[in-house]
Amino acid sequence: MSRDKTARCLEEMLAFFLRHCEDRGTLGELYLMSRDSESWCRGHELHRRIREKTQSAERSGDLLGEAQYTFEECCAKTFYNLSDAMVPFSEDTPFWIIPQGFRLARRLELENPYAFTSLLSSEREPGTKFM
Repeated sequence: MSRDKTARCLEEMLAFFLRHCEDRGTLGELYLMSRDSESWCRGHELHRRIREKTQSAERSGDLLGEAQYTFEECCAKTFYNLSDAMVPFSEDTPFWIIPQGFRLARRLELENPYAFTSLLSSEREPGTKFM
């Protein structure tokens, strides 16, 4: 998938979760990042801040927060990697976005936990390309 298509997929997911999550701080920053390729290089610093939130949620037993911030971490790492960083995060990072998004949707107790991305749409014909 091209960088632009990857960013559009992330933008869609982030916009979806912005409507459902109470903590919109770093989620909103990620959404803005999805729309500005020049900002992707700041994904490493944003990941560091999100990681602190994840660890705090883990310590306090906040399962919803942990799910949200783990999803956000994957997004931040992916944007950083898309920036052609000299020392990128692990190359498998983007593959964790969908499972973590699904986990977050389940923690939010959404009626359709697949609705956060059109990549999982049941309305798509089998064998057709994404996007």
